[in-house]
Amino acid sequence: MHAVAGVGLMVVLAAPAPAQQWELPLVSRGGDTMYTDLSRIERVAPHVYRAQSRYLYTKAVDNATEALVQKEYDCEQRRRRVFSAVFYDAKGAVTWEAKEPGPWTAVTRRKGEKQWEAVCVRAEGGVWANLISRLKSRLQQLLRRV
Repeated sequence: MHAVAGVGLMVVLAAPAPAQQWELPLVSRGGDTMYTDLSRIERVAPHVYRAQSRYLYTKAVDNATEALVQKEYDCEQRRRRVFSAVFYDAKGAVTWEAKEPGPWTAVTRRKGEKQWEAVCVRAEGGVWANLISRLKSRLQQLLRRV
């Protein structure tokens, strides 16, 4: 079952997707660039969303010059994780593929904040809607304790 899901995921990630809109370019100190597709964010649980990112490496990393990575963003808990990843060489051949989702990690100013904010604001209807949703959730938690 997992092998079939892995192959299916690889086909989905490798297939051309003309509707993708790579936005939010972020450039590292080494010149690598990461883009995120903010047009096709998928809701996977309450306040948790999945978005795809594309990494372009200026120098090959373990023979990879490009990677397609699906990340999940928890808008309520302010955390993120890599859900899946496929790395490609300059000829488009797969050089490495993640087999399991990674652990959740906290979003910080240096680690993932721009992507997390862009995904959560887009998915949850903007800054005010996001804030109101968080306040409602917190109030409901407090009322349950009373």
